[in-house]
Amino acid sequence: MIAGLKDVEDFWSNNPCGSWSAMDTGDRIKYFSDIEAYRYGLIPSIIEMGCFDQFRDKKVLEIGC
Repeated sequence: MIAGLKDVEDFWSNNPCGSWSAMDTGDRIKYFSDIEAYRYGLIPSIIEMGCFDQFRDKKVLEIGC
């Protein structure tokens, strides 16, 4: 079976990249902070390569490497 667009959207909505590295405590800020700390701790160059400051307050689709 080939996944449709809705299947892919549902998967990533339910399984954000690195979500397994955070405890779901009901505190969304802590949850995403834990994921961010893991990702950037593992691969700190993402911050520089991502040029995130250039895209502040813009809509961006980040599709990974």
